[in-house]
Amino acid sequence: MTRDSARFREEKKRQIQRAALLAFSRKGYHRTTMRDIADFAGIGKSTIYEYFDSKEELFLSLIDFAGSQFLDSIKK
Repeated sequence: MTRDSARFREEKKRQIQRAALLAFSRKGYHRTTMRDIADFAGIGKSTIYEYFDSKEELFLSLIDFAGSQFLDSIKK
């Protein structure tokens, strides 16, 4: 994988995570569908599944990312 394609994949993943965060905050976890997240991200639903196997995995990635950000901030 080239550096540009790795960067593209990471940016797309972050785009999906931002959309998921928005959808979860507006509708709640249980009422949010992968279609909702795809719509917020402006992508097809199948694209999400290229990055995350399930809504639960996507949600857990948000928790992991937030935890990492928190730890980084307290280390400074």
